[in-house]
Amino acid sequence: MEREKISITEEVYAPVLKTGDRFIAQPKNRPAQEYEFVGYAPFDGCGCQYIIIKNVETGDYAGVERLWFNEEYCGRKITLLKEE
Repeated sequence: MEREKISITEEVYAPVLKTGDRFIAQPKNRPAQEYEFVGYAPFDGCGCQYIIIKNVETGDYAGVERLWFNEEYCGRKITLLKEE
């Protein structure tokens, strides 16, 4: 059985983040925060990977799972900041 090749595009999926991309995260009932996408990091011992983001205002780094970006699951609206 031949596998169908999957093409990841912004039209089909959420925007594809590249290192250095910035976005606004707006949680319900809390102030919006601006973040920068840094990359991925493996989690020791389990083979999991976390998405590493940097809070632009504080300079703090955080490792989050992909569901952190899911508005239905976490209630956080994500808006990618596009350069003009």
